[in-house]
Amino acid sequence: MDKLIIKDMRLYGYHGVFEQEKQEGQPFLLQAELWIDKRNTTEENLETTVNYAACYEEIKEVFARPYMLLENLSLAMIEALFAYDERIKEVCITVEKLRPPVAGDLGSLGVVLCRQRKSISL
Repeated sequence: MDKLIIKDMRLYGYHGVFEQEKQEGQPFLLQAELWIDKRNTTEENLETTVNYAACYEEIKEVFARPYMLLENLSLAMIEALFAYDERIKEVCITVEKLRPPVAGDLGSLGVVLCRQRKSISL
């Protein structure tokens, strides 16, 4: 399989369980890895592969809706990507809160979810 990557998506969102997160929002950092069917062509045609720019738009569209749990946000992104293109066989999404509402000196808090298409019922 081939892998597409979308790194360091910096988005501002209103995800979390605390009222402050829902009202004021915060910055997030996202990563996506998409495993796709191996390409068996050298043809220079976008139709022969998965359009990662369109995948980025799918992720942004899901991110725009508020979620309490990052796990549910990540799963919704994975499902949207599977629905977008059947050639996507596996997806890993990383979502990090860059200013988490937690006392302490830390860089971020977040989740990583990985799912195979065959494990999701669309």
